[in-house]
Amino acid sequence: MCGIVALFSNDEQIAESSLKLGMDCLKHRGPDGKRFWISPDHRVGLGHTRLSIIDLNHGEQPIANEDQTLHIIVNGEFYDFERIQGDLRRWGYKLKTNSDSEIALHLYDEFGTQCLHHLRGEFAFVIWDERNELLFAARDRFGIKPLYYSNYQNTLYIASEIKALLAAGVPASWDYEAFWQSEWGILAPDRTMFANIYQVPPGHFLIASLSGIKLQRYWDFDYPIIDNYSSQKTPSDYIEQLRYTLDEAVKLRLRADVPVGCYLSGGIDSSTVLGIAAKCSSKPIQAFTLAFDHEAYDEESLARETAAYTGANLQIIPINQSDLAEHFADSIWNCERLCINGNTTAKYLLSKSARDAGYKVVLTGEGSDEIFGGYVHFRQDMLLYNQEDQDEETVKILLEDLKLKNKVSMGLLLAEDSSNKLLNTIQRLLGFVPSWMQVSAEGYPRSIPLYSPEFIAKFSQKDVYRLFFNQIDVQGQLANSWTTARTFAWTATTPREPSWRRRWRWKAARGTQKSANRCS
Repeated sequence: MCGIVALFSNDEQIAESSLKLGMDCLKHRGPDGKRFWISPDHRVGLGHTRLSIIDLNHGEQPIANEDQTLHIIVNGEFYDFERIQGDLRRWGYKLKTNSDSEIALHLYDEFGTQCLHHLRGEFAFVIWDERNELLFAARDRFGIKPLYYSNYQNTLYIASEIKALLAAGVPASWDYEAFWQSEWGILAPDRTMFANIYQVPPGHFLIASLSGIKLQRYWDFDYPIIDNYSSQKTPSDYIEQLRYTLDEAVKLRLRADVPVGCYLSGGIDSSTVLGIAAKCSSKPIQAFTLAFDHEAYDEESLARETAAYTGANLQIIPINQSDLAEHFADSIWNCERLCINGNTTAKYLLSKSARDAGYKVVLTGEGSDEIFGGYVHFRQDMLLYNQEDQDEETVKILLEDLKLKNKVSMGLLLAEDSSNKLLNTIQRLLGFVPSWMQVSAEGYPRSIPLYSPEFIAKFSQKDVYRLFFNQIDVQGQLANSWTTARTFAWTATTPREPSWRRRWRWKAARGTQKSANRCS
């Protein structure tokens, strides 16, 4: 996790002081150093605060190409970068660093905006292209890394956090419509809580030039139409493919020149990630677990079992309701939007403990519920498709229950032949608080979720979802967890007994009221 700030003006010179003020606000994202570059005509400024993870001694940014016509600042990480470095050298490029960030600069030189299709990772970056007199900014496919912008008084401001834009000179005023939307949990992914401050949406890039500013999508989900899809794969085939893909995903995220830790709950997702990481590492993995003072929410005993079984070192972080109340304002300051439950503050304390222990990188189970249909409304939504394959009475009961709920916030309840315009509109509304934004404070360790487009692409067909949703009871819960147990058993992440007992999901305790979102 690093911090980036960029200023671009067509008409006037930018103020160096504004760039520096923005960088100062991002010191917590990049405590290991800061540098900036301003173009000779003072129309462009790029600033970077660094959290050093790869090429610790020579990875400073901004980075320029050989003839100084391209400059880049990056927040994030590009996976499989060493293979791309080899390709670039064969194509004649001379790399100045061993940093993964530099590959984006030369890929842009080679492919232009199409460079994004050659990059794999979680990232937000900005490139100044002197030859074409344009600023190019891009965000990863799932929006794991934040990227905000504002066009104010003929100057484009871009930064990793809103507070950096405000410090650089963008005025602060509330967007009351965004507040109203947030109360319903449907803030669109291009909006913020502030007027005239926007996000580059996930899977999009921004180009600013003399002709203005434009946003363009470069990636989206692409699922085959069910009636046009056929597969000869068996459930065992999908399980083997999932094993391989999980293993690859974790191995790629372990590549770092600093120690890598792991967040651990009592859930199967973080336990699986820890199990794979432990098998791939020659040293014990350091794991971090929250322990609540409320028995109904605490998973310490399960976490201890998992850590012992995988040989991980486990640090228990005890927290109570007073801790959550004391640090609630801190979590809001870092999240920069409304928080719907205490999980945000709990993650803040978890990440703070990892940072205090000297860890800059941690693996998490984030993203697994989205990939594997872990949320109840995903299972309910499936009943709208191929209803002839489901028990009629079960379908009726579940769909009647859905009528009592907010159909936008609970899931996408449209048939496949619905209008694409309507479909895309509702999809843009499903923008819940990104969990990766909750752990960016005070030099927090870079939290790496399981999400990746390659992972998603391999499991986007109908058959695998039928596999995971093979049995649904009238409450919308999986009645048979054999698939999940069988799939993850190979990782040896949990004790054989009681490894497949029902594992509860830790939630930040708030009296006796349960919170709705998962934090494993």
